[in-house]
Amino acid sequence: MMTAAVLATFQRLQQIVAAMQNAAESADWDCFLSLQEGFRPIAANLPQHGSFAVNDSEQEQLADLLRQIQVALDIVLPLAQARRAVISGKLAGIHNAGKLNRTYQP
Repeated sequence: MMTAAVLATFQRLQQIVAAMQNAAESADWDCFLSLQEGFRPIAANLPQHGSFAVNDSEQEQLADLLRQIQVALDIVLPLAQARRAVISGKLAGIHNAGKLNRTYQP
């Protein structure tokens, strides 16, 4: 039988991922990054598959949570990658401007 702590961990992960999705969709990248900091330790410490027993109803509940997490991550990933590309472009522009300033500086 799945413990309440295991279920709570997956529920918390789902809540954070849903909030990350909302932040990414609204382009609130500061909020997204803050939520991502909460996501990392939870995701890193998820119980291993097979390390806890689940009955049929718990299995369905866990499967539903995992589906919700996957759907949200499937939405978040392309948005985050697009944002990363924008930031990379801006950083490259800043780097090139600095090189030009150094080159043409008296």
